[in-house]
Amino acid sequence: MAFIPTADKSLFLKKASALFFLTGILMSIDLWGVTREFPTLPLFTVFDESTAIFNKIVLSIFIVSLVSIMLFDTKAPLLILFTSLLYLLIEDQMRWQPWVYIYILILLPFLFNIDKRQKLVFLRILFIGIYIWSGIHKINPYFNDLIVESFAVDFFKIKNLEVISILKSNGAVIPIFEITCGLLLLFATTRKLAVLGILSMHIFIFIYLSPLVMMGNYIVLPWNIFMILAVYLLFYNESEKIIFSYSIYKKAKIFYSILIFVLCIPSLNHIKLWDTYASFSLYSGNASNFYILSQKSIPKLTKYEILNEQLLEGKIIDIGKWSSDQLNVPIPPERRLFNQVIAKLNKTQLKLSFLETNSPLWKRKILDTYSLKTEKEEKTWIKNLAPIVFKDSVTLGKIKKF
Repeated sequence: MAFIPTADKSLFLKKASALFFLTGILMSIDLWGVTREFPTLPLFTVFDESTAIFNKIVLSIFIVSLVSIMLFDTKAPLLILFTSLLYLLIEDQMRWQPWVYIYILILLPFLFNIDKRQKLVFLRILFIGIYIWSGIHKINPYFNDLIVESFAVDFFKIKNLEVISILKSNGAVIPIFEITCGLLLLFATTRKLAVLGILSMHIFIFIYLSPLVMMGNYIVLPWNIFMILAVYLLFYNESEKIIFSYSIYKKAKIFYSILIFVLCIPSLNHIKLWDTYASFSLYSGNASNFYILSQKSIPKLTKYEILNEQLLEGKIIDIGKWSSDQLNVPIPPERRLFNQVIAKLNKTQLKLSFLETNSPLWKRKILDTYSLKTEKEEKTWIKNLAPIVFKDSVTLGKIKKF
């Protein structure tokens, strides 16, 4: 019953994932309730009528099931967990966070009657897919312009514009490194080297998001610790030359078909047919940014107003900052969720306009703007999005009009 490492890696990883999953839930506890300032975004409108009492009952059952998974090696707590979690995810799509999705996938093998080796094969292939896809999604100009620049300025404290520009122009090294590490996990001779590369990457992310640097998005810190632990246990001392084979697939076709689906479906994200977070797109820089344009300040949202010094008239409210402040998680970058926020706010607010941008609207102190040079163009049409009026000097990057 004790939560301690054993020779059974799969059992330990199951208990560890439950522990870190619970940590994430407790760190974002307001996200899992329905009585809050930030609106709930249910998958089906009938769940708009979800009551606080029923929500608390289901959430309590969910939390108890996580604790039970940590203490007992039986299937019943897992069945209860997936049932209660399904309700909570339908009740509010704000809970569709990347760490939630990955914890679900890690716990999934333990629902099936398969041996320990098959569970470990599933988890190893899953983790390889996560790192390869995460690297692929980072191959885009926004990653260099946003994330690489932030690494240079915020982490390494570089102020020389020429040096920053050189680093940004070579930003593709990072996704190539991540993809390469994922591929090297496949081979026994390169596995330890890949593990060291991945561990160094997670440690860098942990420090970057810690109070030492960015002081934000703390919700993913426990997740990074878990990923370090899981990668080490799954791969570091694993000597098998072939991790996956057709003979293994034949032993549990349905089980491994789920894995194949999970690893192939992210390709649809590029044509907007699959969610960004469920595609293992993590800190890729190419997610949409959502904003509210208002003639006047909206009560309770004034602290999320941005770019006041660049405006002649009106207010811009950053929905991402609102979400992070209230729920300790970002809003998933999907337009359908933004439209739900729009619909709910328009029930109480008038004369609101809305923007979706590829680059954030706020500006850096050093490089002045996050916008790419190729995107700098006249935004005279923005004046038609009354009631916001920008100063002529403002460049916003690529903007999608609704």
